[in-house]
Amino acid sequence: MNTSEKFNSADLIETPINDATVTGEESADWRTLLDRQMTFLLPVNRNKDAEQKTWKNATARFEDWLKGDLTMHVERPRKGYFPMVFGASAGTKRAANAMKSVECLTLDIDSGDSYGKALGRVAGLGLACIGYTSFNNGTERSYLDRDAVMKGRDTDPTDAEIREFMTASGKYTPEHIATVEIEAQAEHTEDGVKIVLRHAPLEKWRLIFPLAETVTITALAPRHKAALDVFKRRMRGLAQLIGVRADESCFDVSRAFYLPSHPKGSEWALDVIRGRGLTFEELPEASGKNAFEIAGGDAGKRVEAPSGASLKAWATEYARRFEIETLLEGSAYDRGRGMGVLVVECPFDHAHGNAGDADDSACHVRNGDGDTGFSWACKHDSCREKDRLDMLAEALAAGWFDESDIRDDAYLVPLSDQELAEIEAAKVAPFEPVADWLPNAYKMKAGTIYLADEEGDVPLCQAFDVVGRASNLAGDAGAGRIIHFENENGAPVEITLSMADLIRDGGGGVLEVLADAGMRLYVGGKKSRDAVLNLFRQIAPKRQIATVPRPGWVRDRGGNIAGYLCPTGEYIAVAGAIPYRLSTAATVKDRQPMGTLAGWQAAADAAFAPIGDAAPNFFWIVGLSAAFAGPLLSLAGMDACGFNFSGESSKGKTLALILGTTAWTTPRDKKGVLFTMNATSNALEDLAAIGSESFLALDELGAMQRPQDLASILFGLSTGAGKSRKAGRGAGLADDAEFQSFAVMTNERSLRALITGAGGDYKTGISARFPDLDVTAGARVSADVIKRMESAKSNFGHAGPEFVRWLIRENWHVRGHDLRKRIDEAATALAGDVNPAQARAAKVFGLVQIAGELACEAGILSDSAKVKAAVVTAWETFKASDEGKATEGETSLLEGFRSWLMRAIGREVIATEDREDPRFRDVVGWYTDTQFILDWHSITDVKRLGLNGTRAGLVKALETCGALEKSGKNNAHNKLPPEVGGGEVRNIRLHRDKLGLPPDRRQNAYSEGGKGAR
Repeated sequence: MNTSEKFNSADLIETPINDATVTGEESADWRTLLDRQMTFLLPVNRNKDAEQKTWKNATARFEDWLKGDLTMHVERPRKGYFPMVFGASAGTKRAANAMKSVECLTLDIDSGDSYGKALGRVAGLGLACIGYTSFNNGTERSYLDRDAVMKGRDTDPTDAEIREFMTASGKYTPEHIATVEIEAQAEHTEDGVKIVLRHAPLEKWRLIFPLAETVTITALAPRHKAALDVFKRRMRGLAQLIGVRADESCFDVSRAFYLPSHPKGSEWALDVIRGRGLTFEELPEASGKNAFEIAGGDAGKRVEAPSGASLKAWATEYARRFEIETLLEGSAYDRGRGMGVLVVECPFDHAHGNAGDADDSACHVRNGDGDTGFSWACKHDSCREKDRLDMLAEALAAGWFDESDIRDDAYLVPLSDQELAEIEAAKVAPFEPVADWLPNAYKMKAGTIYLADEEGDVPLCQAFDVVGRASNLAGDAGAGRIIHFENENGAPVEITLSMADLIRDGGGGVLEVLADAGMRLYVGGKKSRDAVLNLFRQIAPKRQIATVPRPGWVRDRGGNIAGYLCPTGEYIAVAGAIPYRLSTAATVKDRQPMGTLAGWQAAADAAFAPIGDAAPNFFWIVGLSAAFAGPLLSLAGMDACGFNFSGESSKGKTLALILGTTAWTTPRDKKGVLFTMNATSNALEDLAAIGSESFLALDELGAMQRPQDLASILFGLSTGAGKSRKAGRGAGLADDAEFQSFAVMTNERSLRALITGAGGDYKTGISARFPDLDVTAGARVSADVIKRMESAKSNFGHAGPEFVRWLIRENWHVRGHDLRKRIDEAATALAGDVNPAQARAAKVFGLVQIAGELACEAGILSDSAKVKAAVVTAWETFKASDEGKATEGETSLLEGFRSWLMRAIGREVIATEDREDPRFRDVVGWYTDTQFILDWHSITDVKRLGLNGTRAGLVKALETCGALEKSGKNNAHNKLPPEVGGGEVRNIRLHRDKLGLPPDRRQNAYSEGGKGAR
């Protein structure tokens, strides 16, 4: 994994240091940080683990630390290389009481949070940082302490219960938890008995933040214990600032962190971000509560009735009205303990030390009164962690009363007339009553809202309805007001007005958005604009409506999938789940389906039909299958990816996009999920959010305003995170800019040709994430067949939602591990045992194959054999292309070497006439107009150049392409040529023209910042 490909770095300068990719601008803050002296605590033996007893302080400039082991990702046979504490000890011990200062703060992440997204946030904050993947990055196997899971249990946990346990801990992302399944209930390890879990590959990584100034522990608080507590709270604040769930065991001031290492053949990443030093003072002091405690309770806990129904869901509706005393008196009077029903036998009496004691009065119940919920609690130590729902569940299981009784009106406080009226109103009224939300200073009459004024009412805007108040799922962010009106063209419009926009000076562009949507606004100067904005600001709806910022799978606060939001805003719920609403900004403009599913299937069948004696065009079937790949991405734990269809006009590339698009929305440009690419980079982030987890169609990439930015945009798409470059109205989408899109693109030229032709930097990683498929060999078909396929244009919006309903019915939404396994098997069957780049590309094809096959199983597409055949043809087409060859071993190595060489010119590889210039440091080679001369030892470890492979493999690739100038039969020369001194230094020589690097590169390098810029 090359992290420069994991976050959007269009505006950043790359320069490798050892194995690290360096991004970020040179600055005075960065230079100051490099010059700062830092003292770290080092082990006596770097090859032993962190438990060794004797340590020593070492002091050096941060730049010297940076050029050493911190930026070397070494290959190791096992975990545990070079532990280091980023601070100084008062002696030779590594202990919290001994640590006297800290130079860097470090976060250790194994929660499922994205490394690439975190780097993007760090870069956005302007902070200096070292990031690297740890030894077990990508593991598909994890362990939980069995005793911790089994607390209060007598039976082995199920997969669902394990996921609930992990959710309640607050330590893992919902996306990771969704893929977890139990592999073994008990495995005895040297660390105790563990439950073994299997799951999608888990990213494990660290971030090291150098501090602008040394933090002295004794300066944090008067008492040492309090100072250590302050340190931990600030570490939690750092994790919140970056937006990750960090391992809190690493918040110990004496924690040693192993430096970067990886197993042989594994993917790894190492990144340095230039920026300012972090200041301890800017970090908030965060509490030790996890996200669910902060949100108000045990959101991850699930307590079930005998039927399997959630008692927590029952309590939400009935607990405040439940008359437990009345129920026990009528159905279980014998459970009373001598003082009436208020004091009762404990359902867990068998676990008490005095089990069976009829005089025990430790367990009490109390009725709900309509406002305050019922209570049921026991004072015995064995019950100290049992709550009222545990008590209720145990009583139901023991048969004290029937499950239907807890919903029986006989044991519930009657609803008030007002509550009954509100329930009835909610059933029939999509909007809140005007009298409930219209502020006193305003009037509504004759279809217009007026500001009341003594000199005469002032018209402000047309009348509208209020749907409710928007919020995120937890209710602690994303506040807004959802309004509905009929615009000047008679079209219904629903818009969510962000409270964050409304409080901005001038309303954050809200009025402009409403005007664009066709609302009649009677505003002119600042006074009338403020009056309208104040109207919106003062609306106080009674109904809370959880609003989601992008389409796709929706997870509740417990991490469980609650349903799916289509890009049209249609919500498909899992049974029993509450409804959610899609943010207006992420909803397509044309929300209504057209025609029928059968009509769309007829168009799809035309694409599957043979062309004479030949097979159907593979790219039409691939386009159809890709329509169903989006909903599988997060279920399978995969990153965003896609295809580019290239080739001459009139071959049917756009038709392939239309077939995929119409599974979800209208094919009209910019009205659904199909967009002609005359857009900016900023706009593309919003498009990716709109097409998240469904389908994103990007037509005519060549029409982009800045095609040279395409490489960084595609890497941004693959990480699912934007750069937060936007400001003002609509910034919310790009601020979070989280999306998981399957993007299918078209252009007459390949991605490589388009990017390099515009002067951009093409990298092999693009081919692995967005393979290029040349459709030139596609067969022409009759006008009648084209007409049948184009009938999809009038039968859209049915197939995608129907596919999601089928996934839910078949429980694929909770079978993420099985889905990932099936995709991996398809990819392996296509590609076999190949290098990492080709394996990554093969997974894109495997995903589309499984998506198409599942659509066939759902009865939406017609022929799974043709799906598989089309994907095989697509894979062979890709492998034969220049992009496909770039992912092969030698070609991939050569591409990476060429990229390194282009970056090194004018920095590490200099002109022969500059060989004596003292301004150049770390020189490893020289160049002339026709030749490169490189120190043989500089390529001993090609990983230092950011490559995967060996020196022998690189030299062979250079020889194969004709770039290597041999010395007789030898690959290397023993003496330097006269123009660089002629000394006895072993070197290799390369022909510039064979590498495709013309001699004018030197001027380009100097124009980036002067001779020797570094």
